[in-house]
Amino acid sequence: MKIILLKDVVKLGHRGEVKDVSDGYARNFLILQNLAAPATEANLKKSTAEQQSKKVQRERAHEEFHNLKAAIAERGIVIKKKTYKNGKLYAAVSAKDILDGLKTLGFPLPVNLNEDMVKFDTPIKTTGKHEAKIVLGTEEITLQILCEASS
Repeated sequence: MKIILLKDVVKLGHRGEVKDVSDGYARNFLILQNLAAPATEANLKKSTAEQQSKKVQRERAHEEFHNLKAAIAERGIVIKKKTYKNGKLYAAVSAKDILDGLKTLGFPLPVNLNEDMVKFDTPIKTTGKHEAKIVLGTEEITLQILCEASS
């Protein structure tokens, strides 16, 4: 029986692939567990349309990421936070603080950019210059951050 995988299945294939499996395996396990659907003409058309849509979304996200990388290339952002007298911050700089800083500067942010994509080598808990990375797949942007005391 030919099926379309709706989810990744270990030792069988990845989402969207068309596979030929035994009738019993398809009906009694894959279809019941919503891991696969019968490879009817309508389901095949739906699957290819979804794959095309996802491909377009990935390409758009990739293009937006490169636009952000070009805009950030030689600039950094300044984040103002409340500090103690010794220069330590009341609260560490978060990924949300960085995204808010990018938004206020008017950088072209990708639609799919979220806080999980912002990575720190070490938490930012003091004033001064620091680095953070924005990661999308295998690509990354290094972002210079200047943390200052707010008044």
